Amino acid sequence: MGVQLRKAPAAGLAQSGATFAAIVRTSISTSIIDAMARGDVLQIVVFAFIFGAACAAIGQKARPVVTFCESLAEIMFRFTNYVMLFAPFGVFGAIAPP
Repeated sequence: MGVQLRKAPAAGLAQSGATFAAIVRTSISTSIIDAMARGDVLQIVVFAFIFGAACAAIGQKARPVVTFCESLAEIMFRFTNYVMLFAPFGVFGAIAPP
């Protein structure tokens, strides 16, 4: 009794040939804007790491850029806070009967 499963070869599936060189090549973006638009998180993280390392390497000359990034982060946290304050109203509106 029971179901008999046959192992069929996966004819339509391509074999993954991900080498270390291919991973490194795809982790470096040609354009950070393109990587953000496509949602390539690995490329964004690699860019952010290199950007942060470059800012740390040049020291005080990078202070305006670091200050701008800190201000932008604070604004985005405040924006997220506003969205979270109104989230219960959105959930109520979504489940309320028409």
